Amino acid sequence: MGVTDPDTEGTVVCKSGFTTHVTCGKITGIRNTVTKLMDGHIQEIFEINNHVISDMQCSGGDSGGPVYQYLEELLPTVLLVGIEFYSGPGYCLFQPLRVLLLPGMQVITINN
Repeated sequence: MGVTDPDTEGTVVCKSGFTTHVTCGKITGIRNTVTKLMDGHIQEIFEINNHVISDMQCSGGDSGGPVYQYLEELLPTVLLVGIEFYSGPGYCLFQPLRVLLLPGMQVITINN
């Protein structure tokens, strides 16, 4: 139906991925910096601008899948939120569409 910005922790989002298919979870964080730990020690710190962390199940092969939010009153349509790009044990990272779209670009939705 349209696009929405993931701006609130606790919001339920879902994704459709090649490997894990449709899974849903809550937004657990909205961040700019990722810290990778190895055996409890910081292995590396790197910056990924404006990524969102969710506790939904994701796995290798799901990257590039759409992340969306649905509202009961809008079913069967959904609101597109972002694109999944990384997963780990118990978490899934995605980029919000506002970060991916260049000025003047918009998402075209098709209703069947």
